[in-house]
Amino acid sequence: MKEYNLGFKDLVSSLRRAEEQKLADIEQAYFPDIMERELKIRAEIDRQIEKALKRLVMTKEYKRLYCAKSVNEKQIVAPKLPALSSAESGGS
Repeated sequence: MKEYNLGFKDLVSSLRRAEEQKLADIEQAYFPDIMERELKIRAEIDRQIEKALKRLVMTKEYKRLYCAKSVNEKQIVAPKLPALSSAESGGS
């Protein structure tokens, strides 16, 4: 029984130390300055993603509205110019 009590006390004390260490780690993870820095970094990343998505949507919309349309020769209309007289052409 004495051996059992000694082993059990050691086990309990090591479990308590492990639990205290976990609590210390949790407390350290939630320091306000660390949390604030993390939140600022995440907010900046979100802003950059939003900016990139906005540019992508604007580019797609621009291409949809102003894309180069194919032109065939029947659509091209050449303006008819008046014929030059011999006096205007500096002629002979």
